[in-house]
Amino acid sequence: VTLGALLFPNEVETSAAAGLSNASETRLNFSVQGTSLDAALKLKMTESALYTETAADFLSDAVDEAYLRFFFGPVTVQTGLLKVVWGKADSQGPLDVLNPYDLTDLSVTDTLDRKIAQLMARATVDLGGMSKVEAAFLPSFEGHRISETGTWAPSALKTLASNPFVTITYEDTRSLDYSQAGLRFTTTTGSVDWGVQYFYGYLPTPAVDTSALPSVSILHNRYHQVGADAAAVLGGVNLRAELAADLTEDLDGDDPLIYNPTIQFSLGADRDIVAGINLNLQYAGSVRLADSGVAASGDIESGTDAFNSTLTAVVFQKLFRDKFEWTIRALWGVQDKDCYLLPGVSWTEGDAEISLSAGIFAGDEDGELGQYADSSYLKLALKYRF
Repeated sequence: VTLGALLFPNEVETSAAAGLSNASETRLNFSVQGTSLDAALKLKMTESALYTETAADFLSDAVDEAYLRFFFGPVTVQTGLLKVVWGKADSQGPLDVLNPYDLTDLSVTDTLDRKIAQLMARATVDLGGMSKVEAAFLPSFEGHRISETGTWAPSALKTLASNPFVTITYEDTRSLDYSQAGLRFTTTTGSVDWGVQYFYGYLPTPAVDTSALPSVSILHNRYHQVGADAAAVLGGVNLRAELAADLTEDLDGDDPLIYNPTIQFSLGADRDIVAGINLNLQYAGSVRLADSGVAASGDIESGTDAFNSTLTAVVFQKLFRDKFEWTIRALWGVQDKDCYLLPGVSWTEGDAEISLSAGIFAGDEDGELGQYADSSYLKLALKYRF
């Protein structure tokens, strides 16, 4: 159980009626285990889930995961609402493609918490010798959840949604016409863990069609992905790398409503520095191919950089027998010239934890992070596990 509150200092400065926002939640995990079968139901109930209008909306918000898992010797089959991590990156690597993210609250920063569980069937075959093959099938598709209004709405979408003459329509992607599938092989050679994968699905980032204003359509593009990853320890430094090619249907780069093919990458490293201080760095980005085709003003990628990258840094230290921890996390949009800084402290006593953190957005207000400059916040949380 977490009792939490968010304070947005900018609201306090501009409105006498501003107050604390609720950041409380309750998590309930149920599981049963047998020799050939196990099952789990994980619930995450927040204020938004409790005030949904329908049972379907409640289940969508409150069920974090729900699955059955069967064991047939070297074969494991899992089915249900799942969160699955693919790739070696610490956060949102290019190979982690099976689950979209909930971006309606950017104060939630844990990657697994941001993931939206998806209905899927997953089979893993243990080949022996640290090798395995994994296959996943998703009968439908869901993109990233993005707010149209409020604190965490992107400025461009907020502008469209606030126009009373504009009508925004979404594709119905809950059908087999939007099915997705992927295959992944991982193994260890010497001291290097590596893997390769293929995925055929939809880009979770939407394409916005404004060609028929005042009607606006939110679309999603099909794509193929081929990729590889590797992880190793060198000189006491943990190293990780991912590389992927995302091939859309716009190979010439001149279709205004389809994203161009891209090369995605992620490079990460971490190690203990001194006195228990740990530093973790991740540099990730994308290179847009066939960029000369992005010329028309109506192209969804016009006005954006062909090369875009971010640098993530996390430094933390635990003290007083691991009861006290301080952390500084920072996400820097290199080309956008903006950042998201997250300092925090916490104290753990038995099953209880109290934490104080902040989220500070700064930099170019036209950037992906800088546009939230007025949404910087303070967060206080008391958590108890039982």
